[in-house]
Amino acid sequence: MTTRMDWCKFMIRKFDHGRSKLFKTLITGDETWIYQYDPETKQQSSVWLFPDDNPPQKLRRARSGNKQMVASFISKKGHVATIPLLEQKTVTASWYVNICMPQVIEKWSILHPKAYLTSLQWHHDNASAHEAALTMDFLQKMLACAKHVLGSAAAEKLDKIPLSNDTVKRRINEISQNLEDKLVRLIKGTPISIQLDESTFGAESTLIVCMRFIDNDCIKEELLFVDYFECRCTGQDIFKMVRSYFDSHQISLSQVVSVSTDGARNMTGRDNGFGDV
Repeated sequence: MTTRMDWCKFMIRKFDHGRSKLFKTLITGDETWIYQYDPETKQQSSVWLFPDDNPPQKLRRARSGNKQMVASFISKKGHVATIPLLEQKTVTASWYVNICMPQVIEKWSILHPKAYLTSLQWHHDNASAHEAALTMDFLQKMLACAKHVLGSAAAEKLDKIPLSNDTVKRRINEISQNLEDKLVRLIKGTPISIQLDESTFGAESTLIVCMRFIDNDCIKEELLFVDYFECRCTGQDIFKMVRSYFDSHQISLSQVVSVSTDGARNMTGRDNGFGDV
């Protein structure tokens, strides 16, 4: 989770918050299930309780059997295409190359009639269908078309873009570490206010810690860290996780001048809440 957040921040800086000309040719997308029901939000399910009341039990609502897998793509101009996955339930390289990508490219060309196809920057995750040999072969054929239409110079520039998973992973880790080091140096010795919350990604429970601090007379807000709970997520566990991160990065807990939480018992409990610890 932390790596993805740091990569997103890097992309924001790289494309100058959307002002860069390169951002106009960037297209991104992913696959997701669309269920035929409207889940209840946290706000809708909230209730008032007295201090000594136990929280009400909430039954998990079963998802509808009616669902549809779609791949949706967007660019700076907005929605580009949404391609439904018909007659199959799994995204395969064959479907991605022969059905999905051609339709997306066609609709992108309509939105950008004056742009060359070789300027298209395709951003997706490292799912197996996206990194399969068939997908890589499709991209290589696009390079061959670029060489035929625009010449060898344009094709050589495109061919230098690394597609290796190891290369992308290494660069993401290096960027992530560099951003974290800069942020830690920036806040050392500076009063900070932190906000904590727990969340769930799949079967994993995580702690998300954001912070606010003053830099050059301006209030800034940054993601400090995201970490996974090994077992429980009590107030003591949360405090140990925060203290461990602060100690490992040589940040003093005395710099924390305020703490904001969602009011859950593991955060505000009288005996074992994070604030009490």
